[in-house]
Amino acid sequence: MNIDILHAIDTFAIFVGLIGIGIILTGVLRGFFDFIGVELETGKKHISHNAIRYRLGVYLLLGLEFLVAADIIETIFKPTLEQLTLLGGIVVIRTFLNYFLNQELEHIKNDTKIIGNEK
Repeated sequence: MNIDILHAIDTFAIFVGLIGIGIILTGVLRGFFDFIGVELETGKKHISHNAIRYRLGVYLLLGLEFLVAADIIETIFKPTLEQLTLLGGIVVIRTFLNYFLNQELEHIKNDTKIIGNEK
C-alpha cells in the first residue's frame, strides 16, 4: 500500500483516538466541577452524586468506543501478528470495561430518576 495512504490512515487513527481522549477528559472535568458544586452547595442542588456518576459513565463509554475504533482503524491497515494480538487484548479489556460500566449505569438509572432533567 502507498506510504502516503498509510500515513494518512495513521494520522486519522490518532485523530479518532484524540477525540476519545477529549471526550473522556470532558466528562471527567464536567463531573469534577459538578461534584465540587454539589459539595460546596453552589447552586447545583438539582444534581445528585448518582447523576454525576451516570454522566461520567456515559462520557467514559463514548470515549472508550472512540479509542477502540482508533485501534481497529490502525490495525486494519497494518495487520501484523503483534498488532492483531495487541488489538485483541485491548478489545477484550475494553469490552469488559464497557459491559460492566453499562451494567453500573443501568443500575444507577433504575435506582434513581436522574435522566429527565439533566443537561
